[in-house]
Amino acid sequence: MKIENLTKYMLASCVMLCSSYFVAAHAKYPERPIRLIVGSAPGGGGDAVARVMAESLSKKLDTPIIVENRPGASGNIGELAVAHAAPDGYTLLFAYTGHVINPSLFKDPSFDTAKYFRGIARIGSPQSVLVANPKVPAKNLPDFISLIAKEPGHYSMASMFGTDQYVAAQALVHNQKLKVLFVPYKGNGPALIDVISGQVSAMINTVGVSVPFIRSGKLRALAIVDSKRSSLLPDVPTLQEQGVTGVESTAWYGLLAPVDTSDDVVAKLSHAVKASLDDAAVVKRLRNLGVEPKYLANHQFDKYIQSELMRWKEFFDKTGIVNK
Repeated sequence: MKIENLTKYMLASCVMLCSSYFVAAHAKYPERPIRLIVGSAPGGGGDAVARVMAESLSKKLDTPIIVENRPGASGNIGELAVAHAAPDGYTLLFAYTGHVINPSLFKDPSFDTAKYFRGIARIGSPQSVLVANPKVPAKNLPDFISLIAKEPGHYSMASMFGTDQYVAAQALVHNQKLKVLFVPYKGNGPALIDVISGQVSAMINTVGVSVPFIRSGKLRALAIVDSKRSSLLPDVPTLQEQGVTGVESTAWYGLLAPVDTSDDVVAKLSHAVKASLDDAAVVKRLRNLGVEPKYLANHQFDKYIQSELMRWKEFFDKTGIVNK
């Protein structure tokens, strides 16, 4: 065999071997535990949903999925950890609405949301509720607004900067021209503890996490922060039903990966999310947390995120309610 032909043969063989190895490597994915990063503290609504999905996905993918909480900087600490992780499918982000809100709130979040991530799948949308400590003498939203108006600065609200609940609370105070002390927290879990104990007057929290405390009398529900009532709290009216418009908590949960993660890995993960959301037991657990499953596949989710980034930018430009 001529040297030229031998060289071509060796190169072709090398390409075939490398291609076979690449295909085999991805066909075996996942081969080890996957980390699911949550950018908030344990005990909140997003954390609860992340754990439900991690348990289900572990079964669908036949590998452990470990939830790792990285609270701080309005979720940016967790996002940064995933943005700079190896794009091998073993470090994923449990994302929520802050992912598309923070770019409008932070001048330099240390990464570009649109360039550092790619979507895996949207999971669903949670509802939120305005709750107060029972010692706050308000039985409904008009009572609460009246109390704050009579004693400006006396009442406080938990604030999780960068969340849709933060935006809704700011919008409520802004629209009603109220003066409230906002107390910052790294997540809904720690904030909820302080509202229950009475250290903070009120907060906007996810419905599912709040329901047990509302039913036990440890919290009082004042209003559903959505366009429709919650099936878990059917007797609690919405903000609009109580005369307040222009305030709504439009939220979602989803999974993201580092931007250079392969199409094969992303597709496998997206299909696993779809399979989980087709599971009646998983759907029941999510709905008990106040989350309505709303699956979007990876490419659809990417387009949705882009539209959400634009929508929130326009919202903040128009309202000017950013208040760090």
